[in-house]
Amino acid sequence: MTAVGGRRPAALAFLALAGLLNLNACTENSCSGQSVCGTRNVQGTAAARPGGSPSGVVVTHPLDPGNAVLPPDVHISGERSSAGCTGVNYFAVTAQQFESGDETGERLVGPAAVDVSVQSSSQEAVLLTGLQIHPLHRDPLPTTGILIKTGGCGVGQAARPFRTTLDRPDAPIYAQPDPGGPDASPHPPVTFPFKVLPSEPEVFRLTTDDTVCFCTYSIEVDWTVAGKNGRTVLDDSGAGYPASAAAPGLPAYELTGPGLQLTATTFQKLFP
Repeated sequence: MTAVGGRRPAALAFLALAGLLNLNACTENSCSGQSVCGTRNVQGTAAARPGGSPSGVVVTHPLDPGNAVLPPDVHISGERSSAGCTGVNYFAVTAQQFESGDETGERLVGPAAVDVSVQSSSQEAVLLTGLQIHPLHRDPLPTTGILIKTGGCGVGQAARPFRTTLDRPDAPIYAQPDPGGPDASPHPPVTFPFKVLPSEPEVFRLTTDDTVCFCTYSIEVDWTVAGKNGRTVLDDSGAGYPASAAAPGLPAYELTGPGLQLTATTFQKLFP
């Protein structure tokens, strides 16, 4: 993604998930009307909790996800999404260094999202049985550097929304209602197990809130295909998906004017 004036904000974004179980739950998929209920995992609902946790349906994950290999005609992938980003970036430099072209340590701060895509090119459906995140690396918030609102966020493709937080260990993932849009109808939260039909690829957007760290994480997708159970771990080619909180004490700036000059502002204005 390219920012105004040629500047390249790191449009990192991110999804997130952990599970609780309820053995009697079994509902149909919100769009396709397809559902298969098994005994390996279950679902439940949860209200909003202290600390910024969203409300919605708690996403499940199986106690034993299995170790089968994903068939070659089934594809599960993750891609950073710029949808809903703050447009604020951290740079590990001073304002003077940034104005001279130094963009060392650039990271998008605020909620991050990852789009998880699931599709099958065969006649075999994919039953998703769980979603969860695994923290990979955790650094404290920086005490030096600057915050700059560069803009450049996009809308992103249509996707089923999920949300979680890195502020607490083992925080659950919540499936949220899909508000729809100009070309899409609204839908209730996704419930698991969830069947993805060969003719209906799905995109799940996992947004991860973070107010405490510079972190990276992976996403585990648990599945059943042709009666075999397995899991796929998405980790952005080994680097992990980044989630970066904003440190309130850092100098804050905006890019303004025809020449996109740095203009001092406040943390509260960057994150109203």
